[in-house]
Amino acid sequence: MCYEIEAKLHVSDHEVIRRRLRDAGGMFVRRGIERNIIYDRRDGALHRLGIGLRIRTVDVEEGEPVQATMTVKGQIAASTFKSREEREIAVDDAENAQHILRMLDFVSVMAYEKRRESWHFQRCQVELDVAPMIGRFVEIEGTDEHAVFQVQKELGLEGESHIPESYIQLLLEYCYAHGIEDRDLRL
Repeated sequence: MCYEIEAKLHVSDHEVIRRRLRDAGGMFVRRGIERNIIYDRRDGALHRLGIGLRIRTVDVEEGEPVQATMTVKGQIAASTFKSREEREIAVDDAENAQHILRMLDFVSVMAYEKRRESWHFQRCQVELDVAPMIGRFVEIEGTDEHAVFQVQKELGLEGESHIPESYIQLLLEYCYAHGIEDRDLRL
């Protein structure tokens, strides 16, 4: 998908959503731990432009295997849902890709893990996420806003507020508020 359209919602429990997905014909894809390493220029140029650069690896516990990826995300567009350009490529060797970025003078500004359970439902990808310190979330990503809204409604989440911030923003805010200096956040 070249353009990411998603709704991120904070939830207290995933079991209700998981049951609704199963009952409505959702297809389980995988469960595992993602490790995300965020890169920027030394001067923070990407952050200032609203651009994200990430290398992600996944330790799959159950389901389809997944290859490491390098992703760049563009600036967030004005929309009801979080919407931004997203370009992603598969990476055969994540360590080598990290080394290439460092050679190009990119630095790791944050690394974090999250537990993710992925489902396909209707025309959307539904992610059940647990991030360190900030809790449980549901992300619904689809081809258009209507598809995302329909899945949100079908899962009984239509009254829930969307969270426009990225996990990186939420984690950084938590770290600042609690005096946590370590930017390698693990489950």
